Amino acid sequence: MATSLQAVRAEFGWSQARLISELRKRARLEGTALGSDASLKTEISRHENGHIVPDAAWRRLYRAVYGRTDEELGFRLSRVPALDASEVEELDARLATSASMSSTEVQIIRVQVDHIRTLDRQLGAHAVLDQLRKLLATINRLRTHSLRPSLRADLASVVADAAALAGWQALDIGAVGQAWGHYEDAKNAAREAESPALLAHAMAEQAVLLLEVGKGEQAVELIQTATDLVKRRGPPLLMAWLNASEAEAWSVAGADWNAASFLTTPRPEDRVTRPIPRCRSFSSTTRICRAGAGTVSRALVTTARSRRHSRPRQPWMRHLPSRRPG
Repeated sequence: MATSLQAVRAEFGWSQARLISELRKRARLEGTALGSDASLKTEISRHENGHIVPDAAWRRLYRAVYGRTDEELGFRLSRVPALDASEVEELDARLATSASMSSTEVQIIRVQVDHIRTLDRQLGAHAVLDQLRKLLATINRLRTHSLRPSLRADLASVVADAAALAGWQALDIGAVGQAWGHYEDAKNAAREAESPALLAHAMAEQAVLLLEVGKGEQAVELIQTATDLVKRRGPPLLMAWLNASEAEAWSVAGADWNAASFLTTPRPEDRVTRPIPRCRSFSSTTRICRAGAGTVSRALVTTARSRRHSRPRQPWMRHLPSRRPG
């Protein structure tokens, strides 16, 4: 015997595909994200077959697309719906796995991220990006099912680093939308880790993306915000890279006079010889990272000029306040 939900869909003469299309239209209006078509088909079948009672969000969508009440759609809310045994079992397993984590396992995961970073330098983003995404999914599952604040913070710091690397790799292969999403994930994880340095790093890498798509004004502002997060408190290597990034943004836009203020040679005791781990070779800023903070000036201005060769000077520069690095 058909359930009320099945009967209503039959009354409308809709296929599951048509219902999914209508649900997506309504969800977009409400700002709600839905899964893939395959997952939606499975969920709808479970609702229509009476295996589970739709939750409040699903009931709201069904009411909107069908124009019917809960009672007309057969949602019996007087009784507490039974928990899905398989989902409870899966949750128990994930909680147990996260509970068994220690700082040792977190360090092993960090090493895995560093190995992927090394392979990225040797083989390129195409060869390792999918591997990194799978590792990120695993780390996020561990993080979201961990109930210990200290462990969550440690895992969040790994996610911030790995997601920023994934963003860099995605940008390397031209996947701008994916890169932006990874940078957003990196920033959110850095906030959970309460790490201004990781947050500043993710923001500065996202600013490189903005430069690549011609959003110079937003790139400069984002880098300046990142620098303010760690001003006088960030690691010397990070500060050198942030200054180089802002200088590149100004120079790409044609403001060499302002870029030069970020390119002063550091004192001998401030020199940095260790390369930034995720530096690659597609932008002038990363070449600076490899060269070291003390050799930033010549490499930056030369490469930035070549990058802006076909770009007109941006009118927004006249209105954006300049500043010297502090």
